[in-house]
Amino acid sequence: VARRATKPRVHYKSLSDAKLRDLLRTCGLATHGDRESMQWRHEEWLLLCNAQTDATRPLTDQQCAHEVARREAQRSTTNSVFATDRTAPEAAARENVSYVRAHKAEFDALIREIRANNKKRKQVKALAPVAVPASVAAPSTNNTAPAPAPA
Repeated sequence: VARRATKPRVHYKSLSDAKLRDLLRTCGLATHGDRESMQWRHEEWLLLCNAQTDATRPLTDQQCAHEVARREAQRSTTNSVFATDRTAPEAAARENVSYVRAHKAEFDALIREIRANNKKRKQVKALAPVAVPASVAAPSTNNTAPAPAPA
């Protein structure tokens, strides 16, 4: 099986938005969205294509583009409890506050359960016999007095 050549890295900061869109177009990728999402799309495609270089049955560039589109769709529809790095801070804060409010009863129940367990643990610890080292608990069997220290 002939090894496929790796695709070169791209210095995204030196590309204008128009050039980045052209690059996406030539790779068969979607050209919509902000610069960050376009860059993510191309980086993901590049990584996926270069991962295929030594595969026994490598994906084509077009198949890689379809996989990137699938990953992007999955990424955008994933509902996480906490904000992602692409979420606006205000929206993330609102989402987190609404989540906490919706699940307040569950959180309160968990806190009560933890406090009850801690209280039981303290009671058991207080009732448990104190372990005394054997040297302190057992009287010495040697009845001879210790030798006086040399003067």
